[in-house]
Amino acid sequence: MQQTKTKKIFRIISVVILTAGFFVLGLYTGISKAAEIEKVKSVINKDAPTDISETNVDFDPFWKVWNIINQKYPNGRTITDQDKVWGAIQGLASSLNDPYTLQ
Repeated sequence: MQQTKTKKIFRIISVVILTAGFFVLGLYTGISKAAEIEKVKSVINKDAPTDISETNVDFDPFWKVWNIINQKYPNGRTITDQDKVWGAIQGLASSLNDPYTLQ
């Protein structure tokens, strides 16, 4: 009789642990698969203005690099986020390969 109760309690505990494990695994998977922009905190104006034409550009690599710089670059916190934005704008303008655009 005592052995049957022990087995029942063991099964209940096992089910609870497995359920919690699957929950944590699902939570981790969901967070790791989130878009990089969602990992960036306190960004204003995330969405593109409505008056520009439709574009099919994936900004996920941009935000991935942004997060890597903030996490791993030794001087990443000494450069302001606004300076990073201006650097990105300068890179965007220089992608035109037009010497007059950057003047």
